[in-house]
Amino acid sequence: MNAAYTPLASIIEDEEESHSPYECSQQEPESYDSSGSAWGRYIECLRERGYTLCSCDSSIESQGGYHATRERDGTLVSVKLLNKEEYPSEESIISFLSSPALRCNPQNHCVPVYDIIESSLDLDHIILVMPDLTQYDDPPFSTVGEVLEFLRQVFEGLEFMHRNKVAYRSYNSHNLKMDVSPLYDNDSRNDNIHVTDDHCHNHKRKGKQHARTTHPVKYYLSDFSQSRSFDSGEAKPRISDPFWSRLVANAAVPEFRSGGPLASFDPFSTDVYLLGDLIRKNFLAVFRRLSFMWPLILAMCNEDPEARPTTDQFVRLYDDVLRKLPWYIPRKRLCDRLEKLHTTVVEEVKHVVRSAWWIARGYPALPTPGVRVYFFSHLLVCLNRRWKRLRRDWGSAIGLAADWQMRFGFSLSIA
Repeated sequence: MNAAYTPLASIIEDEEESHSPYECSQQEPESYDSSGSAWGRYIECLRERGYTLCSCDSSIESQGGYHATRERDGTLVSVKLLNKEEYPSEESIISFLSSPALRCNPQNHCVPVYDIIESSLDLDHIILVMPDLTQYDDPPFSTVGEVLEFLRQVFEGLEFMHRNKVAYRSYNSHNLKMDVSPLYDNDSRNDNIHVTDDHCHNHKRKGKQHARTTHPVKYYLSDFSQSRSFDSGEAKPRISDPFWSRLVANAAVPEFRSGGPLASFDPFSTDVYLLGDLIRKNFLAVFRRLSFMWPLILAMCNEDPEARPTTDQFVRLYDDVLRKLPWYIPRKRLCDRLEKLHTTVVEEVKHVVRSAWWIARGYPALPTPGVRVYFFSHLLVCLNRRWKRLRRDWGSAIGLAADWQMRFGFSLSIA
């Protein structure tokens, strides 16, 4: 059985399973699978629910999850073993963000949960079944506009969480995900994780790979182990979390430098700083042609938490940045700061040809899913508006000439 990628939007639409925890039977399977993983005791539990666990390489398990396939349609999914005692709030938060009322909101960029499975063999853990996603930069970005669309969706997702009184607090490049399925043709969309006898074999992706500009993707925020939810009545909550403060100490958050791990802080303001710091380190310090983002990022990373913009404020600031950008800036190729000169010359020539084709085909510079501007139809609309304006101006000129002739008794010729 080949585990093929399916567009995530269609999976979510077809998903009719309840989010209520499913309790599997009390028959205890083998404690370990053939690879020596502790996941072995959950194999039978997943099978009863309709999932086949892959015995993949250890790197996948080290990230807190495993690959599995949904037997009824062969869809590749990710399963995560959650320790309820260690992360007591993650289950409730991810269930809330995946609820039907919030799941259909286009601004919701939180990874949805398909299923929550409980085992009577281990009451301290539950299994979360989620879509199989890749890291946001795999494959890498090719244009400035693709990065801007990524930032727009991440900003939108954080604003959505804060509006629903959930502080993310899990900023890490590994926690920003992407639904990669649009970038590969239907017959080559799978990740080449071939499932046979509960084993999967990883191979390099094959088939044609498309650019994000022509095949827009959706980005997601994942891993809510450190997230916190608050009551709607708390406008600016303040908390003290020594463990989390030490966990993010490498980000040099100003609140923790001045007050130490026991200091109270605004988790929403800290969210803004951590996101700005991530963008500063992973984009502005790595790529050229993004210098116009510095004012916004510096505002997000302000030393004074009270002076930082809120999520809705920096989303509006970001929209202003996009509106003021010249049209050609998002079309530029994204360049690594360490790129060699000869590589730059060759890639720039190729990019000019590719961009001209994209413009002629009507692909917008910011590849938003579901948005497509057809160049020739847009050109006809612009010409029609210009023609109507010329006719209106011509008619006004003729009327003015007739008025002057009546008032001053001379003829004004309009040729």
